Amino acid sequence: MEDLRHTAYAYYEAGKEQLEETVKLFFEEMERDGDEKVWFEEFNSYMKTVDCAQFGTKDFFDLLRGDKKEYLKYGDVVTLLYIIHSGRPFCEKCKGFVQGTYFTCVQCFEAESDYSFNVCPSCFYAGIYHHCHKEFMDPFVLLRLKKKQDHCKESTLGHTKPMASNPGISSSKTAETEPSSSKAIVAAPNPV
Repeated sequence: MEDLRHTAYAYYEAGKEQLEETVKLFFEEMERDGDEKVWFEEFNSYMKTVDCAQFGTKDFFDLLRGDKKEYLKYGDVVTLLYIIHSGRPFCEKCKGFVQGTYFTCVQCFEAESDYSFNVCPSCFYAGIYHHCHKEFMDPFVLLRLKKKQDHCKESTLGHTKPMASNPGISSSKTAETEPSSSKAIVAAPNPV
């Protein structure tokens, strides 16, 4: 959680003029008794009212509050807003909050919707999730592959020879190649 906390603070400091009022309002809406502390009951209730019930668990609250205190303070709310707005997932199988890298379904990610199927490394490795698709990548690999595909597409459209390609994509493949054809994809058994 410390990496997420540091990232949230970095974004907050970089855009403080634009973000300060938003964080303040969010904190004030959540903190209802005027003691400048967000207790679990306030947190849980508020997460339900803003349609973020998955965040309202005691386990997530404990992760978010970090140190030995029993409540959230302003800095914790900065972290919470970053986590919500960055789309950090909960594992579809174990329902735990994923603090680090995770695996996302390539087909669901590419679909024209806000939904993506994500699993934590433990559930992915154990193959204990159930999903209709089989091709998964972590977001870092997926982003790099998309960038390379975009570059190949631009090179093809400009009638120039593509630069060195991903070893998983042969030079005979076009820019329209779907990520599922790349060897960079982690194809896991889908236990059904």
